[in-house]
This record gives sequence, structure tokens and C-alpha cells, in this order.
Amino acid sequence: MQIEQFARLASEIGALDEEIDEVVQAQDGTVIVRVGPVDVDLEYDADLQRVMVAVNLGSPARAKALGVYELLMTYASAWRQTGGLAVALTRPGGDLVLQAPFFAAELNPRSLVTIVTNMARRAVILRGMIAAGAAEQEASSAMPIENAIRL
Repeated sequence: MQIEQFARLASEIGALDEEIDEVVQAQDGTVIVRVGPVDVDLEYDADLQRVMVAVNLGSPARAKALGVYELLMTYASAWRQTGGLAVALTRPGGDLVLQAPFFAAELNPRSLVTIVTNMARRAVILRGMIAAGAAEQEASSAMPIENAIRL
């Protein structure tokens, strides 16, 4: 799949789901899909024939960062339940990013809609946890992860 084909594929998804508010092609070739309050980035790599789907989750309060990082690392380790979603940092002390790679050849407009809307839903849950700080939620141990996994 060439970049133009991917751009066409991504442009088709807006009309397929009313949750999708906007689909925009950025200058760098990234496609940004707005789903309510969440921007889902679709970055296509033609050499690898993969699409990295990513959502910025923001950053935790400094005093609660360790608890949030522990929660998210535990979330990432539950790859069978999360579908292999990963959480990364943009840089040390930077924003957290929820991301997952997909093979471009396996994507069609309908599957891309499902991926984008599911990522947006998970991001809303995880953003809430990050904003609250994991410390308050440690009392229920696995509950935050269970809530984030089961949408």
C-alpha cells in the first residue's frame, strides 16, 4: 500500500461512523481523526507497511507520576486483554501515549473505524485515571485496569 492509498482509506472512515467528527490529513502525512474530545493519530510507514495508531494521554501530576506509571505498565502487560496496546512516553517527563501498530494490508475502512473508536474510548478512561492520579485508585487494585480493558 502506498501513502496515497492509505490517505484514501483513512479519508473514507468519517462517513462510516457518527462518533467520528473529523478526519484531517496533517502536513507530515499523519492522519488525525477526531472522535469527541480525542484526537487519534494514524501514522503510516510505507517501508514497514504498518500504521501506528496513537492517542496522547497527557502527563500525570509529578507527585502522582510513579503510581500512574505503575498502573499503565500493568495495563500494558495485560496484552491479551488489551489487544496489545502499549503505553509510551514522548520523552522523559513528557506526555504518555497509548499506541498500537497494525499491518496496513489488514485494514479496510470498517476495521479502521473500529480501531479508531476503540482507541478513543480507552483514551477517555485512561485520561481520567491519569488526571485523578493512580494513588487514589490503588485501593481497588485491579479495578482501574479492569475498567480500562473492558469497554
